[in-house]
Amino acid sequence: MIGDIPPEQQLGPADIRSYGVSSVSELLTELAPQIRSDRGSGGAPVVLIDGKRISGFAEIRDLPTEAIARVDILPEEVALKYGYRADQKVVNFVLRRRFRAATVELSDKSATEGGRDTPQAELDLLAIANKGRVNLHLEYLASDALTESERDILPTTKASGTGGSSTSTVDQRPFRTLLPSGRTFNANTTYARTFGAVSGT
Repeated sequence: MIGDIPPEQQLGPADIRSYGVSSVSELLTELAPQIRSDRGSGGAPVVLIDGKRISGFAEIRDLPTEAIARVDILPEEVALKYGYRADQKVVNFVLRRRFRAATVELSDKSATEGGRDTPQAELDLLAIANKGRVNLHLEYLASDALTESERDILPTTKASGTGGSSTSTVDQRPFRTLLPSGRTFNANTTYARTFGAVSGT
């Protein structure tokens, strides 16, 4: 409970596991019907960690759901206490007091016709202890190029000989790309600590 206003709904560890998600961002997506306000324009919910405001969504989006001890969904009146509009509900994530986790996710997408693979790797490290939290998220995504030779595309022809009376086939399909190759690397790290009634990120 935050102040004297009780939550509309509380989710424990078993409730959270039932959604089958692995991160806070995925959990918020699943909770969308419960955390959407019916007042005014129905603004996005206010997100708190242990009853305190966060610096931004990037601070919590990669937190694993296993680190959550409880989720409180509170009415719009609580948003006013934190300086937000009265058409936003409040979602308070209560984290475990001590928690350590290392998570690795590997995936690969392949075209049904072959010729293009998109492997992806994610690494998450999290440590919670002594009123502090350190989180590191690394993500790598690679995409192979897709060429014309890997699809049923006819080769181009060009005229040859005097007067262009004959043609010869010039197969440039292995060098023409329909989709380019790409490499993407993302890193996000967060350090948060509470000093009495003040928290810093």
